[in-house]
This record gives sequence, structure tokens and C-alpha cells, in this order.
Amino acid sequence: MLASPTTAATSKPKFIGIVSVDIPSQVETSQLLLNRVFILTAGLLAGSLAIIVFYLITTRLFLQPVRVLQGIGKAGGGHDLEPFDPGEKLEGDRLDRHLRHREKKREHREAE
Repeated sequence: MLASPTTAATSKPKFIGIVSVDIPSQVETSQLLLNRVFILTAGLLAGSLAIIVFYLITTRLFLQPVRVLQGIGKAGGGHDLEPFDPGEKLEGDRLDRHLRHREKKREHREAE
């Protein structure tokens, strides 16, 4: 006698049991320890190298140009310079006068 489609779809499979298989390791304990030491050493070396590269990229690529601009700002950004309006139409003598004035101020600061 065949089972009806409604009873086959609603019935749950019965739990029979669990199979546990233990396979002994074919690698010696000393070799396992050596493998773990190598993995740990490689991880520490890779992490240290990543930190060093990140530091170098950050300081050389990003922070050094900022420090250069700060130095330029401190050297020439004082109130002792002649006022200069960038919106003003620059004529040749005005620009020359401005550059001469900046050069005199720089020489004066270097002499001090």
C-alpha cells in the first residue's frame, strides 16, 4: 500500500544517532609546536612590518608637506609684511615692490 502525499510531507524524519570518528594525528607533537611557533612568528613579523610601513607612509606622505607649509606660514605669515590684496589687479611695479619688501624682511629676520 502506498503512502498518501499528505502524510509523507507532514511526517518528520526520526533522529537515529550521531557518529563520532576520532582520527589520530599523524604529525608529531614537536612538529605541531614548531608549526605554531612559525605561524606566530610570521604573524608578528607581518604585523610589525605593516605598522612600520603605515608610520612611514603617514609621516612622509601626509605629515611632511603639512609641516613644510606650517614652516612657510610661520616664516612669512607675520604681521610685519606689507599688506597685499590678492583681489587687487597686479601691475608689474606693485608686484616687484611687494617681492622686494618680502626679501628685505627675510634678510632682516636672518640677520637677527
